[in-house]
Amino acid sequence: MYKHLIATAFFAFAATATQAQNVAADTLKAFKTAQKAQKLLKSGNEKKTAKAIELFKQAGSQGLPSACRFLAEHYRTTTPPDTAQSIHWLEILGDLGDTQSIDRLVDIYSGKLADQGYYADKNPQKLEEWSKTLANKGELKGIEAYANCFLQKGDTTQAIGWLEKAVEKESLPALKELANIYAAPGSNQAPERAFDFATKAAEKGDKDCMYLLGNMYRAGFGCQKDLNKAIETLEKCPDTQDAKLVLAACKMEINDGKIDENTFPVFLEAAQNGNAIAQYYIAHAYYDGSGVQADKQKAMEWMLKSAGQDHPFAQYACGMYYLTGQEPVQQDTIKGIEWLQKAANAGMPEAQADLAACYLEGRYVEKNEGKGVELLKMAAAQGNPNAVGILANYYIGQCEAEEDHQNGVLLLQSLATAGDVESQYNLGTCYLNQIGTKGLSQEQKVSNDDLKKLAEGKELTDQQIGTYWMEKAAEAGHPMAQQNMGLLIINDIIPGDKAKGIEWIRKSSDAGLPQSQYTLGVLTLMGQAGIKANPKAGLELLQKAANAGFPQAQNDLGMIFLQGAYGIKPNLAQGFSWMKKAATVGMPSSMFYTAVCYATGQGTAANKAEARKWMQKAAAQNDDPQVKQAAQEALKQM
Repeated sequence: MYKHLIATAFFAFAATATQAQNVAADTLKAFKTAQKAQKLLKSGNEKKTAKAIELFKQAGSQGLPSACRFLAEHYRTTTPPDTAQSIHWLEILGDLGDTQSIDRLVDIYSGKLADQGYYADKNPQKLEEWSKTLANKGELKGIEAYANCFLQKGDTTQAIGWLEKAVEKESLPALKELANIYAAPGSNQAPERAFDFATKAAEKGDKDCMYLLGNMYRAGFGCQKDLNKAIETLEKCPDTQDAKLVLAACKMEINDGKIDENTFPVFLEAAQNGNAIAQYYIAHAYYDGSGVQADKQKAMEWMLKSAGQDHPFAQYACGMYYLTGQEPVQQDTIKGIEWLQKAANAGMPEAQADLAACYLEGRYVEKNEGKGVELLKMAAAQGNPNAVGILANYYIGQCEAEEDHQNGVLLLQSLATAGDVESQYNLGTCYLNQIGTKGLSQEQKVSNDDLKKLAEGKELTDQQIGTYWMEKAAEAGHPMAQQNMGLLIINDIIPGDKAKGIEWIRKSSDAGLPQSQYTLGVLTLMGQAGIKANPKAGLELLQKAANAGFPQAQNDLGMIFLQGAYGIKPNLAQGFSWMKKAATVGMPSSMFYTAVCYATGQGTAANKAEARKWMQKAAAQNDDPQVKQAAQEALKQM
């Protein structure tokens, strides 16, 4: 057995050796052929030269690199040049692994060597083939070219891999390309990587990446926003209009968004050259008188020019000008909706949200809830908080399906978690009243770290979650949330310190909420909930609430002045006046006592017809059954 294996190995070795000898023999033969060709060339005879070329072809076909190299150069320099033949022999050299020839082939198929006699058309397939070969040899030119082939095909994933290999070899073009790939919107966008590559390219002196880097600092893209660094970087860029414009925009932003006399000329030049963004800012400059004398007519002219070039911000501004009739235009709702629609079509979320509100309310357009909701969804998908809020309120307030209510709650929750105080208040209201919350899982309801901590080891009730959000809004200064927290605690609906409840009521009262003023006034009059009795202060608070139109305060003031209470002397005329105000807005007990005043002549002239009218109203209402029954009994006696 072993002898058989040894014999097999020997014959294999012998075959390989024979093959090598044959190759060596072919190479020697080709070399001798090339030598003959060289001698014939030296003669200078035309026929011998032609014979030499044929011999070189034989040697080249046998794989002799020097013969291939000669032929490639010969056909490049003949008159006229024979590009096809020159490239043919270069490709044979490339197949033989000659790096210099492969390098040249990459240039040829990139269209870079026309000035050297290589007039071949660009050939993406051939370029990819030879650049791959060169790239696999670790040559930077090949790596860059091969990466570019993938970019041309739209395969950025493959391109990135090769570009990063080029970066390892200190390739500036690769740094630039990666910076642009990672900065562009799409699946490959990676702001921090884009910033890193742009910084490295800028440090190598690349002006394009300096411009890109300046924009990144301005926007806070991949880095901390820093307008001073943006300005410092942009000032190193070539003095192009784009660079000057972005530089001026940075200075404008530092100047609280106002163009000044130094930046105005830059914006004006760009605007006059047709730059839509500059036209938009020039319009604002003329409107506000920033950096130039205010001229609202010129402002509108520039805004319309910008809008006419499909700048969505300008289209939105024109829409709002015409819808509201803002100076210097006359109200034209048709034009207004047209411009607003264009801005919405361009994807501007603010325009989508405002146009949606028009459709939902039937304002300036025929009411169309379907269109309104569709627009809101588009704007909400872009994270526009106004659209999310309107959509949430629509789902909760206008829809009947529980699923819609749940969607509304989840939308509110996203805003509330992000810190929107109004949404925190509305979300707290939903949870406390169990609107759209019953079908949600605990995981859906517990949306931030604070709630997760509260929920450790237990399941939170809707009341607990609602109280959390209501308190968050109250702490942020939301008057209605403060009032609700106060009332919930004082009325023992949620557990809490009564003193804290009074504090919340006092804050919302100071903010001018009539119900809080009324509540605090009653507690102060009666000396309840830890508040020392003070009739004068209590009466003042009741009067504030009554003056603000709060019916219960008007009713109670009416009773106090009609009967005299809490140390306050009766004042029948004033009592009747407050009682009738409350009756007029539908307060059941006030209707009853207004009828009594007319019947008995208290605070007003007796008037049986008026007495009967108000008693009938009290008897017809359904909000207060006790008053209804008393009024019905009184009518029998009238």
